[in-house]
Amino acid sequence: MPHFDDLPIIRRFALSSRLPSTRRPARLVTTFLVLSFLVALPVQGQTAVLAENFDAVTPPAAPAGWVLDTGWETSSGSSSTGSGLNNLAHSGSQATSARTPVFDLAGATFATLSYLARRTGSYDVTNLRVAASTDGGATFPITVFGAGAALPSASSTYELISVALPSSLLGSPDVVVRFEGQGISASSSNARLDDVTVEMYTSDDAAGGTLGFQSASGEAVAEDDSVLVPLRLDFTAPSGLQGIQFRVGWTIDSLSIADVLRGPAVADEGTWTVSYEAGPHSVDVVLLGEGVSSLPAGTYDSLLTMRFTAGAVETEIVDVLALSDVLGALAIPEGSDANVQAGSAAHTLTIVPGTAVFLALPEVVDVGWVDVDDVDSAVVTVYNPGGTKELLVTSVTSTNPLFSVNPDSGLVAPDDSLQFAVTFAPADTAFGIQEADLVFEHNGSESPSTISIQGKGRGGRGDAEGDGSVDVLDIVHAIDFVLARISPEPAQASAADLFPFPAGDGTLDVRDLTVLSQAVARGQWPDGFPLPIESVPVAKVSSGVAHVTLQSTGVGEYVLELQHDVPIRAFQLILPTAERTSATSLKHGDGFTLRTGYDAERGELRIVGFVANGGAIEAGVRRLAVSARVGSPRYATVIGTDLDRIAVDAHVPTLLESEEVPDDEMGGPYPNPYPSSGAPLRIERVPPDAHVSIFDVLGREVLHREAESGYFEWDGRDAAGRVVAPGLYVARLRTASLDRTWTVVVVR
Repeated sequence: MPHFDDLPIIRRFALSSRLPSTRRPARLVTTFLVLSFLVALPVQGQTAVLAENFDAVTPPAAPAGWVLDTGWETSSGSSSTGSGLNNLAHSGSQATSARTPVFDLAGATFATLSYLARRTGSYDVTNLRVAASTDGGATFPITVFGAGAALPSASSTYELISVALPSSLLGSPDVVVRFEGQGISASSSNARLDDVTVEMYTSDDAAGGTLGFQSASGEAVAEDDSVLVPLRLDFTAPSGLQGIQFRVGWTIDSLSIADVLRGPAVADEGTWTVSYEAGPHSVDVVLLGEGVSSLPAGTYDSLLTMRFTAGAVETEIVDVLALSDVLGALAIPEGSDANVQAGSAAHTLTIVPGTAVFLALPEVVDVGWVDVDDVDSAVVTVYNPGGTKELLVTSVTSTNPLFSVNPDSGLVAPDDSLQFAVTFAPADTAFGIQEADLVFEHNGSESPSTISIQGKGRGGRGDAEGDGSVDVLDIVHAIDFVLARISPEPAQASAADLFPFPAGDGTLDVRDLTVLSQAVARGQWPDGFPLPIESVPVAKVSSGVAHVTLQSTGVGEYVLELQHDVPIRAFQLILPTAERTSATSLKHGDGFTLRTGYDAERGELRIVGFVANGGAIEAGVRRLAVSARVGSPRYATVIGTDLDRIAVDAHVPTLLESEEVPDDEMGGPYPNPYPSSGAPLRIERVPPDAHVSIFDVLGREVLHREAESGYFEWDGRDAAGRVVAPGLYVARLRTASLDRTWTVVVVR
């Protein structure tokens, strides 16, 4: 918030009933006080030296004498509440200006600029400033309105903006005002001005003047350093002013005076004395010139500035500062009364609670690969950008015990930051892809706040290959270890040594292979610990290709067909199914040892096939009979002869027969893999009354929504609107008589 001693007199009048009703009386008081201020001037004459309503031209033409740069034009859109019809519009992305004709302020003792203004919500309030020239427009060194003060704070409504022109413009015959767009807003945004008017006042030489608040209203942030309220003096006596005194009062207890600051005219402490006496709800101030020191006739912006502090408040409070008991003394031996009156005698001060802003980056933290029995860390930085009070982080917790956070609380000053270290420590029975939410409880808005964490542990129980998964590739490694084809590294030997379960006996044999193959087929160890969620490292995929399709025999049996164009040693398929079954047999594919199991927790049929003697099966087609209806594989991997993974095409399933929706009438999700930042993932020709759920690899539902009429779209976000992390997901579509599932791969 700018300090008021940096601004000229600013007055804004709301021309819409959209403001809260509690604020309207303050607007009416402001209007009355501004009018009173003008009436109180010792006016001899009042003249409108510039008055433009833009109605005499055909848009987008410029009025006579006006200079409109690119991005400025007259317009008939969004008519104002004043003269209506045309107005002057500026495109927010154009850093250009609009200049008034030259006007004459010679002889003026006071002058005002006023106009109606409106901005769209995307046109930043700081995108317009107003400057002035005294050399006919050659240079514009004088600021009339700084950025942020020239437009209404609210969007989409016209407000009257009025300012007393700086005294440096008074007396000049060649004044030009320039409206300067800064070009920092979107090209689709705009600001509009109408009824631009400059009025000048002249006065006689009789003693007199006004002391008033330089602005009609302001805002104080509770618990902030301070709020500045400047006073302005307009004085006309030729003999000058030697002293002035006044009182400022208020009503609320949380407000107190901290200091009375000198303006430029009385900055010399050896020439001017400023003293004040503060009470609980008022302050009496005396300004006195030493010796023959005096202020000549003129206008003094920020003659003195009141510095207030506001204590803590729970809700917004409005108070009115009242100026009274104004007296002035002329700089003559007789000390005559200077006839100084209270001009703008009230200032509406709104005290708002201090705010803390919470921002944590990055929004998704990836600790990366970490070996079991080792740890690694990543950093999350919490910011308090633009906050007006300290951000108190009372607690930081993780939803996964494998991730810890240090520190678990902290304090962040406004516009400062604090780092939190997130440590990932995978365990022997809890590794692979691990995810969690980091939950921050704090005193900012929208607490608690969460960010996503992930890490990949490797080398735990059964992970003989060391890729963070326990699957058929680990079985193939264990076979080669048992057959002494490969000498395992110590970490590999420890991971594969499973008999007697769980500690092992220091040797590798067929019993260890049995424990491992049974666990892979069942999805869990004998002690109930689940295997890590399977994921295929892309870097380890070989040049071969395998295809998985699904067909129905029409007699309650279904056939999975695995076609591979290179020799293979093993394969593994995990398929969602609503029916509890492990009844699977190879219709064609002698030489494979088959293990099957049903994972009741995830509702999945798990199929593992491997050549137990360490050999390979030549390229061809393998058909597996399944006695239950299954969906497209959530996970499919095929192992080649070089202990590598064969690329598997199992993203687009061949759908089973259905009386409700024939196979050729509903396609699977596309695009798949799905780029979370691209076009929505879509399922076409969805039957009526269908509901679709999206699950992550841990089986957690991230989204549930009713499909649209005939289709379903997903933008890659969860139910809370957050972009999901890359990885494997399952889309499940259900109606009263239909249940379909597909695997979706999300990439970035």
